[in-house]
Amino acid sequence: MNKTTIALVISSVYCFIATAQNKPYKAAEVYTASQYQYGKIEVRMLAAKGSGIISNFFTFKNGSEKANTFWEEIDIEIFGKDGSNAWQSNSISGQGNLNLTRIEGVHQQSNLADNYNTYSIEWKPSSVTWKVNDVKIREVINGQANDIDDPASLRFNIWNPNIPEWVGSFDNNILPVHMFVNWIKFYDWNGSEFSSTPQWVDNFNSFDTNFWIKANHTFNENQSDFIPPNATVKNGYLVLSITKQNKTGYNGTPPVDINDNEPTLDLNQFSRASAKDIIKIEYNSTQRIATIYGMSDDFKYTIHSLDGKKIITGNGATIKLDTISNGTYILVSDAFSKKFVVN
Repeated sequence: MNKTTIALVISSVYCFIATAQNKPYKAAEVYTASQYQYGKIEVRMLAAKGSGIISNFFTFKNGSEKANTFWEEIDIEIFGKDGSNAWQSNSISGQGNLNLTRIEGVHQQSNLADNYNTYSIEWKPSSVTWKVNDVKIREVINGQANDIDDPASLRFNIWNPNIPEWVGSFDNNILPVHMFVNWIKFYDWNGSEFSSTPQWVDNFNSFDTNFWIKANHTFNENQSDFIPPNATVKNGYLVLSITKQNKTGYNGTPPVDINDNEPTLDLNQFSRASAKDIIKIEYNSTQRIATIYGMSDDFKYTIHSLDGKKIITGNGATIKLDTISNGTYILVSDAFSKKFVVN
């Protein structure tokens, strides 16, 4: 992969964040309620394609945009222009939004909007490393990396900057566009190494409102407002969308991550017979329940969408279905695999 790295000092990157305004386009951002100091973060995502669009994951010290706060940020920014075959790594630091130092690397990588890829940021004291599919692409040691040392939130967003020389010209006829996140994993830094297993994982089987916050703001360089309805979870994927003002949200089916570490179901292996004698959907006022009759509490199962994507793993004879949308699914166990309908 080719890489070019540039260093520059700029007077302003973003103006102060403001609450969402009546902009003609709507986009999305989510960020963790907690902040983290150092760690390895892995994300599995599919970028949006289209000129004028970027799909991002980044760390951000909350309040960095304020004049009296030292800005600290590490970015993965995926270009939608030119077929989405390049992405940018950034480290940003400086006082408020004045006199920021922004060190950038632009990296060539094919088909970023056609295939899911695993991106990682390895953030240690005095160093930052960016990887794609476990291949090291760029590393910063000492220098500016020494300045990025405070706790930061972890953020995903998609937006259309009003900077065509950077992201390409934007044509609203491509809307809606979407980026998809399969999972995120966080490995803690213990002072000498990263933990061997993740401290936490989110597979986005649901949207955890105690863990994630949906943004409701904008800034001058953003042609969209970030709004909560454009951040959704569907079939085990986080979906962030850019839409026109009157057509918000996501009603499609996320592309399946066929190269995920979690293999999809071989659809030739399950019975197409009716499952009504095994599964009964019961309803109450607060949630939908699937009861697996004749099974013990240690019954283990997975639930897949019809395209094979695993969306729920669990055990027990009673399954809560309040986190999935209406539709047809496949229940898989060691004893059987059957279709069933949630409605």
